[in-house]
Amino acid sequence: MGAVWPRGLGWLAAALVLAYTAAYLGHPALPGNNIDYPLGWWGWWDQSLYLKSLRGFAGRNLAPAEHWYPPGYAMLGAPFSRLFRMHPFFFLDLACLLATARLFMAFSGRVGVGPQVAGAIFAGVTLLDWRLLDAWAVPWSTTPTAVCLWAMLVLAADHLAGRARPLLLGLLPAAVLLLRPSDLVVPGLILAVVGLHEASCWWRLPDQRGRVLRRLGWLAAGGGAGGAFAVGVHVAIHGVAASPYMLHSANLGFDWHAYGWKAFVLLVEPRGWYGDGTGLIARHPWIALSVIGLPFALMAGPAMRLLVLVVVGQLGLYVAYVDLLPTGLWRYG
Repeated sequence: MGAVWPRGLGWLAAALVLAYTAAYLGHPALPGNNIDYPLGWWGWWDQSLYLKSLRGFAGRNLAPAEHWYPPGYAMLGAPFSRLFRMHPFFFLDLACLLATARLFMAFSGRVGVGPQVAGAIFAGVTLLDWRLLDAWAVPWSTTPTAVCLWAMLVLAADHLAGRARPLLLGLLPAAVLLLRPSDLVVPGLILAVVGLHEASCWWRLPDQRGRVLRRLGWLAAGGGAGGAFAVGVHVAIHGVAASPYMLHSANLGFDWHAYGWKAFVLLVEPRGWYGDGTGLIARHPWIALSVIGLPFALMAGPAMRLLVLVVVGQLGLYVAYVDLLPTGLWRYG
């Protein structure tokens, strides 16, 4: 990975820390910021359940009633609960923001984009729209999940270039499972590409089959160890039964009906049907440029093709996400 932070990019780290801190402390829903609603976001459905689970882990209480969501985010925040009782996720989410920026620059380097340009891109899309910055400030399991996904992209890009670290690559999907299972589509696509790469090496390079088997063995070992840990945490809390969250998600999560219309109202124009709202492309015009660039990116090497596959796959999945309605996109983030 080279230096922890590339030379000359200290400005980005400082800007992210300052902007995140300002967004966090200045958020109208920060607990204590509104005298009429002192609980702030801890009174919201999702965030209240994260806090409840975190305090359960901090108190070594594994009763199923204490843990609704997948436990990874609460487990990560639990060590901060005693020192920062009302703000246990502050430093965790800040660390995740900085780690994601670093991993973004690392992956950018794998596809020929220098750290200064990559840093400017990350700063632009993160800091210039307060809605995107809020997504980091408000406690939410997407923050450590972003770290895992970008780490997998970096590891996979290195793997395709012959610098394999298969044990860590195998471990990370279990982390995503513990944090945000719906995002497993990204690890699934990444592992599929890595698997196809190994199959190609097996057939094209017979003398390298021993190395292929070792890489696959370490990948399986990482996946097995991570999966065993994730299953163990689930069994410790819920036993061998599905959790209420799993049953709820199975009945609600995704709906593929009228898929093309959903894509249009989310990305382009919702007002004709919903009366208000703004499409994602209108809010973030660079999305249109990225769509135009997709065919060219496919010709820019295996790491870039992997990124295209992941972006299209995750967007394709979340278009069908039931809760992702134009009327709530900007209101609830």
